[in-house]
Amino acid sequence: MKLFIWKISHNALPTNSTIFHRHLSSDSVCIRRLDVDEDAIHCLHDCGMAHDIWTDLGMANKDDFMTRSVYQWIRKFTYSDITSLFVVGMWWIWKHRNMVFFMVVMLGLSG
Repeated sequence: MKLFIWKISHNALPTNSTIFHRHLSSDSVCIRRLDVDEDAIHCLHDCGMAHDIWTDLGMANKDDFMTRSVYQWIRKFTYSDITSLFVVGMWWIWKHRNMVFFMVVMLGLSG
């Protein structure tokens, strides 16, 4: 989990935007929305699916949870009384994103 958090905070999570900027992909958009670049903060925070999960976990209304920058967001919630829930929430959002991503790749549904 520490490596996962480190990758998020150092913009090293292999999102479509990161892979695109490394010239390993021809597209940087979110596979769930198709109209916005998929960086770490979009994937784990801004995407509608992520927001739904944070709402279901009861975290979307906590301490301006949905309005922080990625650095502030991670720093605030990885050092709080809800750290475990926060980290597990991010992990499940990332896992779900990857299941959708690889299903799209396997079925040849991308561009």
